[in-house]
Amino acid sequence: MKKELQGPPPQAIRLSFSIDGSAIQLVHEYRVEMTVFPSAIIEADQPRARFWYEVQDKAGIPLYRGFGRNPLDPWMEVATGNPERPLAFRKAERPDNYFTLVVPDLEGAHSIVLFGFV
Repeated sequence: MKKELQGPPPQAIRLSFSIDGSAIQLVHEYRVEMTVFPSAIIEADQPRARFWYEVQDKAGIPLYRGFGRNPLDPWMEVATGNPERPLAFRKAERPDNYFTLVVPDLEGAHSIVLFGFV
């Protein structure tokens, strides 16, 4: 039985960046209909993650916090379809100094701040 969702689909913003040394530049920004993970707890100290990011308002107050592995890491885990070895690592087919984040489309959002990645 298929469950019908009520209301409009969730909106998110897909942000693609290029990086050259310490210079990070926004390359693409577009809205997508997509559900993103709930925000990490904002009131807590910084997450115990190597990479995390915040969507902030104009005053620099966090509205959303996400975290994960370093987005420049080209290796990703993929399903193989083999029950004996269900997962494998594959190198992403993308430029080395390019990464993408998907964040919720929040009212009052002004900027995104990246933390803890080298």
